[in-house]
Amino acid sequence: MKCLNCGKELTSKWQVKYCSRDCMWQYQRKVRAKAKAKRWTRICEQCGKEFVMHAASGKANRGEVKEGRFCSRKCRGEWSSSVSGTRVGKYKVGETKPIFIKACIVCGALFTARWENRLPLCSKECRNIDGKNKYYENRTAILKQLRDDYEPKPKSRKICKVCGGSFESNRHSAAYCSVECRNQANSIVKHIRNRLRRKRLLDNTTVIELITMEYLAQRDGNKCGICNKKVNIKLKHPHPMSPTIDHIVPVSLGGEHTKKNTRLAHMICNARRQDKYENDQLRLCG
Repeated sequence: MKCLNCGKELTSKWQVKYCSRDCMWQYQRKVRAKAKAKRWTRICEQCGKEFVMHAASGKANRGEVKEGRFCSRKCRGEWSSSVSGTRVGKYKVGETKPIFIKACIVCGALFTARWENRLPLCSKECRNIDGKNKYYENRTAILKQLRDDYEPKPKSRKICKVCGGSFESNRHSAAYCSVECRNQANSIVKHIRNRLRRKRLLDNTTVIELITMEYLAQRDGNKCGICNKKVNIKLKHPHPMSPTIDHIVPVSLGGEHTKKNTRLAHMICNARRQDKYENDQLRLCG
């Protein structure tokens, strides 16, 4: 038995068709090339020469469209020039497109235009000036039409996150009834530098309460809510034993910034705890 590609005599005891992998790949390439040439062979409609297309689309392979009509761009150009003596457009082959000389209606300068029916404007600046002039001429009618077409958004009643009062607003993101309440809420959470954490805290909290370190120290008796040891209020960040505000239910798990959900804690204890929430060890303060 001989190799299908090179014709070399095969000495293997197994039933094989090729003497090596290279011969197998070369033979398969030849088979695919023959199938491609048979499937993509076309005859040029201009010179009658037979040629093989470089590539064909899926629609051409299925016979839905006719591709590969010409063997080269030269044949295609000769065919397009010979068919009814026209090309793409309304002008004959060999004819030049007419040029129109017009005077600009804004500045009065003469210029050459390629289209006969368009507005005689020589440049982009003149087009902008012409548009402004038309707007100011019809300004009253345009503004009246805009007022007639305007439909205000319906207002909905909301509750202020700071004072708890009710107010009406047509913005779905409104959370405060006045500028004073908004400034107070920003001052409460301004120590939180992480923008994502600050936004999450404002989204979770229905009513924002002003919580200071002195208030928590007096309420909790200067004791850490995690390790139950004494906290020195005079220590400053970044001392590991400095006081911090710890949220019993973490903000990442939907906890609010309220007096009931906060407690005094060492910075090191707060950092080690991270966002863990254990019901048997963490108690909400009254």
